[in-house]
Amino acid sequence: MAGEVPPRPRVLAYPTPTSVHLLVLVLAVLAGGLFVGSWSFNIAAGSRWARTVAACLEDPPADPFAAQAAFSACTSGVERERAASAVAGAVVVVLVALVMLVVLRAS
Repeated sequence: MAGEVPPRPRVLAYPTPTSVHLLVLVLAVLAGGLFVGSWSFNIAAGSRWARTVAACLEDPPADPFAAQAAFSACTSGVERERAASAVAGAVVVVLVALVMLVVLRAS
């Protein structure tokens, strides 16, 4: 036991720290893009969204499940626009990041 050599650790068992850091960076950029898209929608069409939601809440059915279904159906159009705006923001931020990567790599 005194002369026994400890086994060598398996260095390839885990991803490299740089891979994990890159993944975290990509996820942070995507989350930032989603935020920018949602923020720009709120600036451009937030009041229309609020008016639509308020109008959909005016006369709900008595049954809670029917009220939820009616509310979802009523607000589906503006919610789709809001989601599309968030995704568009993420796409724009990723495209800007890729352009910066190409430009910085070229110089």
